[in-house]
Amino acid sequence: MINNLCIEYGECIDVDDPSIDITKVYLFPEPSKLAEDGVEQKLKDLGFGYRARYIEKSARLLGVLSNDANVWLESLRAITYADAKKELLKLCGVGPKVADCICLMSLDKMNAIPVDTHVMQVATRDYVKSGIFLEILKGRKDSESDLERAKEITKTITAAKSVTQNVYSSVNEMFNMIFGSYCGWAQTILFVGDLNRPENKESEEPKKKENKEKKTVKRESEVDSKRPKRKKI
Repeated sequence: MINNLCIEYGECIDVDDPSIDITKVYLFPEPSKLAEDGVEQKLKDLGFGYRARYIEKSARLLGVLSNDANVWLESLRAITYADAKKELLKLCGVGPKVADCICLMSLDKMNAIPVDTHVMQVATRDYVKSGIFLEILKGRKDSESDLERAKEITKTITAAKSVTQNVYSSVNEMFNMIFGSYCGWAQTILFVGDLNRPENKESEEPKKKENKEKKTVKRESEVDSKRPKRKKI
């Protein structure tokens, strides 16, 4: 999708290098290009689905927030993580997790922790139910107030059925207490490592097979619907 976005709205740059096969590349589009009329429908045609409206509305909002959207976006690097996240949440379609992803991966906020169901499961299994979270704090001889807070966090995460705002904040706080200022990247390593666990790979296979079967059935039904119906004699 990103490739299609760049081809449609990005500037084309010729590549004059015989050592590679590429003759042209497309830059990521300027926000102003994505704020033009008709962008939403065009992006839907390119396969962006519900994201199309978010992209167009966010691009237009950037034009309202600043005369130069790129300057505004760059300015988020210079402010605190909390303030940067608050600004990002103004954009259409940007929730806490996406805002944290942007903060961590684009704005140098190393303490930003994107939390989803998978991250919550890692936190619950490997740090809360195992007791490692409290053991780490006790081993470091953290203050009594920190230990009491850790117990409250443990209760919240243990009882969690889904990622509510309170659970999101608790997982963030827990990783921050364990890993400090680089907790965002520590969480990323844990997340990627967990994806590579054999049991997770095995659990993904049935889903892939099921999705493939659904697509096959959908294609067959589409073909059937296009076939001319026989006339009754």
